[in-house]
This record gives sequence, C-alpha cells and structure tokens, in this order.
Amino acid sequence: MGFRGCDAAQAAGDCYVLKGPDLENTIIARIQNGATDEFAYLVRRYQGALFRIVGNLLDGPVVEDIVQDVFLAAFAGIRTFDSRRGSFKTWLYRIARNHALNARKKKREQPLGEAPVIAHGPTAYQVFLFMR
Repeated sequence: MGFRGCDAAQAAGDCYVLKGPDLENTIIARIQNGATDEFAYLVRRYQGALFRIVGNLLDGPVVEDIVQDVFLAAFAGIRTFDSRRGSFKTWLYRIARNHALNARKKKREQPLGEAPVIAHGPTAYQVFLFMR
C-alpha cells in the first residue's frame, strides 16, 4: 500500500491519500513494522528544516555531517518513537539540537595545538612604570 504521489500504485488501487499527522504517523508505523524504505519520505520532508536548525548552531561543512548523523540516529531509534508522547517533528528536532550542541561542545574542547612562544621580558605594566 502506498502513499501520496504513488502514481503506479494508483492504477492498481493500492494507493490512498493521507495528510498531515495522519500521514506521518502511518508512515512511521510502517517503518517501525519493517518498511524501512519509507524513511525516505521523512528525510525529504525534514531535511531543509534540519539544515536550518543545525546551521543556526554550527557553521561550515560540519552541518551536513551533523544532519546526516541526525537522520541516522532517528532511523536507528525510530522503534522507540511513540506518537502518543509527542510529534515526530519535535522528537527529530530535539535529536538535531542535541547533536549540534554536542558537536559545538566537542569543537570547543579540542586542543588548539602548541601554545605560542611568549618572549620573556618586562610586562606592559613594568614598561609603563619605567617610562614614568
């Protein structure tokens, strides 16, 4: 049984049209029951929003990597998603936010390399006192 935009299936009568949360919850239930190819619908629907969310917290090429990680995490954990506890959108956005914040934290924790060599000599304050 297919979903919106399933042209070939319409001719066979195996297609029905759902909208909004009903469509999404039906697709998620099908994914949870093994129709993993239907996850592509969720990727298409949310990839733009995830790029904006992650892009607001990070910049550069890491954004694409984080968005991909978010979809992988969502796919791996979709069996635990329960639409009675909240919307898929909220669940997915929380995963995206957490991944982006973790990446930002990791970036801050990376060592900067060797410390710059500071010449030994008088401090600016000592020079100021000497010049008086």
